[in-house]
Amino acid sequence: MRAPSEIYVGNFKLDEAGEAIGQLSIAGSRSELVLSTSFAVDMESLPHEIYGRSTKGEAISCIDCIPRGQTNTIHGEENSYTSSTLFPHYVVIGREWLDQSAAEIDSISFTTEELGALVGDRLAFGWIFPKPEDLKALIGDSREEVFDGAQVAYFSGKTTIAELETNLGRISIFNSPSGESGTAHGVGITNVVRISVDMSEPITLNEAATRILVILRFLTMLSGRHQTAHQFTARRFSQDELSLPDTVHVCMARASSVEKLPTSLRFDLPLDAATRTVEFCNVMSSWIARDPKRLAARVQHANGIEYGNRYTTNRLVAAANMFDLLPKEDCPQPPELPDRLLAAASQTRLLFRDLPVSPQRDSMLQALSRLGSSTLTSKVKHRGEILLNSLEPWFPELLQVLGLAVKCRNYFVHGPSGDLDYEKVYPFLPFFTETLEFTFSVSELVECGWDVERWSRAGHTMSHSFTEFRASYRERVKALEVAGLVRGK
Repeated sequence: MRAPSEIYVGNFKLDEAGEAIGQLSIAGSRSELVLSTSFAVDMESLPHEIYGRSTKGEAISCIDCIPRGQTNTIHGEENSYTSSTLFPHYVVIGREWLDQSAAEIDSISFTTEELGALVGDRLAFGWIFPKPEDLKALIGDSREEVFDGAQVAYFSGKTTIAELETNLGRISIFNSPSGESGTAHGVGITNVVRISVDMSEPITLNEAATRILVILRFLTMLSGRHQTAHQFTARRFSQDELSLPDTVHVCMARASSVEKLPTSLRFDLPLDAATRTVEFCNVMSSWIARDPKRLAARVQHANGIEYGNRYTTNRLVAAANMFDLLPKEDCPQPPELPDRLLAAASQTRLLFRDLPVSPQRDSMLQALSRLGSSTLTSKVKHRGEILLNSLEPWFPELLQVLGLAVKCRNYFVHGPSGDLDYEKVYPFLPFFTETLEFTFSVSELVECGWDVERWSRAGHTMSHSFTEFRASYRERVKALEVAGLVRGK
């Protein structure tokens, strides 16, 4: 879904070149700043941070600007006008300009289109039909009469849904309800669920965006759907609580999912912030603490989820490669090698080092350096065994399926070899991809404290990738058995 458009007009500083009249259009990846001048402008010399003041007085900071194009118009012999178009990666709207390199931000807040469905408290809002006398006692002396059939929409007052201390700062998930006084058209309460992060020390704009990305990857894993934030608010340590925070537009944020969110998703989510708050907070806090060492693998995983129901060979290869990017503590212990084998490898390494440099020589030396390390297959199966400790009845022959998935990855990376029959495995490539991604997600959640046994006992619909995979797994394994690709017990 595309980001909504906002337009600002004002004067913008061009460092030593002077000022320009500019029109800023904020529309996600289609955002652009168009600068109009009566003098020639060298696009390459324009600053990456351009600051302006709108006609309404707002301070506009365009951060990480890159040139997109330029046009020149000549009117008469001496009148020349230049129009320069740039793409800003971030746009900050506030009372004062924001220095990208300055550590000024001590609190951020954001939401996503699906955040309410993922972590909201549906019991905090309701609709009741009180007795007339009870409603009369509630509203007190009022000119309005109360009759049978009166209706009341309410918010329970539970603002905070969950709070947790993390490496990113203190995270709060909260309701932000609002409403209007009644009219002839009715009355109601609207709510936006938001996440805030309060820092122990002020941070820069880039660091603030990075911390939001960590949380978005967690929400992506939790929902099985790509989550994005097109904007967030940032409060500086110099601002008091009554001051309006800056609004930061993330122009390069990817579009959110166009598929409608299933209404039954709340019953299928692996975690529930509202009703199982302690478990949710413990898992999220642990997941964030583990993020630095698993960043590359988790980015690969989030990119795979963004594909949705589209499966490609690249997605399968990336899904398998995630396990190669995990830290040593997430991998099995490497096998102990016999002394004679180690001695032979050492002598062979010396022989190849003395040869002239060539791709074949370097490939052999790389292979020798990996001798004794865990293989990709062993890493993937090790993570699969974490699932089987609690979920084995649901996923028979899981290790065989994972082994086949890695063989397919090797086929696409290294070419045909071994006993893999590509024509036989081709129809199962989506299943192999899902198996790798499911294994990666669930093994991480289990290690972070998720009560997976409770999930396995509960009834579910098929609105989440976890429950859909679980429901279809046995039938797909039987199809593998019929094809002769796995051996059933």
